[in-house]
Amino acid sequence: MPTTLDPPTLVPASLDPRIPDLDSFEVYFGIRVADIGEDGDLIALGHHDPKAALAAFNAHAKKFWGLVDLLDGAQHDQGRWLWALENVKQKWAVSLTDRCRECAKDGLREECTSCSDVRATIKEGSWWIAYDAAEDEPGAFPVTVWRC
Repeated sequence: MPTTLDPPTLVPASLDPRIPDLDSFEVYFGIRVADIGEDGDLIALGHHDPKAALAAFNAHAKKFWGLVDLLDGAQHDQGRWLWALENVKQKWAVSLTDRCRECAKDGLREECTSCSDVRATIKEGSWWIAYDAAEDEPGAFPVTVWRC
């Protein structure tokens, strides 16, 4: 009998044309995953089934971070994994890298601290994403996030 902790049926991420081609994403089970920030939060491009996203995030923690698993081996009871699953959220994001590149091209918003920070890292090949965007915001694309 299946439980809530059985592995999900994994399917490749859709080729949604709204999703930008961003560097530095690892692919697990067809889902493109990357770290966001410095606190252990993760992002996957596209909206994914929460169990599939959690499996991809867990694989990332093992391979990329070298942890035992996403929870770093802490309390492997069902409640802890259900907590992790509840923290997988489907959101909408915008690329601040693209937005701020446009600002720089147009000579606008030079006083904008965010754009100044973003423009400084664009040269290094980094990307910046705001993942609390509205679905109807220009340039918005679907993401799945896990915040620890």
